[in-house]
Amino acid sequence: MRKMKHTLFIVLASFTLAACTQDELAEQGAALPEGAYPLEFTARVSGNIQARATVDDTWKSGDNIVLKTNNGDEEYIYQYDGASWNALGNTYYWQNTLPLAVTAYSYGGKATGSFAVSDNQSTADAYQSGDYLYAQKEFVFDNDNSLEFYHQTSQIVVHIRNRGFAQGQQNISLQIGYDNNLAISGNFTPPTSTNNYGTWDTSNGTKAVVTPYNIGTQNIMVDDNTAEISVASFSALVIPQTISAGQKLFCVMIEGYSPFYYTVPSGDISWQAGYRYTYNLSLTANGTITVDNAIGLPGGWTDEEEL
Repeated sequence: MRKMKHTLFIVLASFTLAACTQDELAEQGAALPEGAYPLEFTARVSGNIQARATVDDTWKSGDNIVLKTNNGDEEYIYQYDGASWNALGNTYYWQNTLPLAVTAYSYGGKATGSFAVSDNQSTADAYQSGDYLYAQKEFVFDNDNSLEFYHQTSQIVVHIRNRGFAQGQQNISLQIGYDNNLAISGNFTPPTSTNNYGTWDTSNGTKAVVTPYNIGTQNIMVDDNTAEISVASFSALVIPQTISAGQKLFCVMIEGYSPFYYTVPSGDISWQAGYRYTYNLSLTANGTITVDNAIGLPGGWTDEEEL
């Protein structure tokens, strides 16, 4: 009887050990041969800015993204060759069949930490370099995985109306900010898993004025029924921030004349990540600027705001 009891205990212990081992294997996923399954994915941008490489949800050959796994401890660089993304240097290989949490970014240089837009965005490259893109996704083994990137900076579009003092004028230029009151750098905190947009801290950021990219004359809507062509239009990418009431925000310069200024009214102006803000400006004879109602133009940025 004692021998039978010992045998029963051994059998029960074996079943218990087998059950625990199977549970542990399920939690770890099925192991995969080392170096057999490289990570493959596609990538797109949710909304695109004018003159950017990713217009129409495409990337240009040579574009890079940085992909992070293992809670950000492992970093891999992938480059687009015109058809697919290929690793530069180390390649990530699936180690098991468990879902893989991935974060990725492009143009920002870092997934977290300090980032700066250019204070001189007069060239297309300098302008586009401010497009901080961030994506997060849980990849599934043996599945068509795709990353969707979201803009983390703000796009500012300024149209100078061909009326009043600006009518027929040439050699018009624009500065955003005045007396170095605009933050051009900040610390980016990635979004949570339930949101697509992170937050920015500009408290210790570098301050400057921004020279925007000249996008030429543009068709604009000044109200629901009135369309016209601007005398000049500009676009810039900026760090999301709040501009306090009383500060000068825009400075329009026309050769041979004193500058025209727009001062932020009461209530401040706040720019959010992923938003496009459009301003239609009219120049007055006394050297000030008025902001006319702006109707959002197609541009792809999330929840485009009218001002």
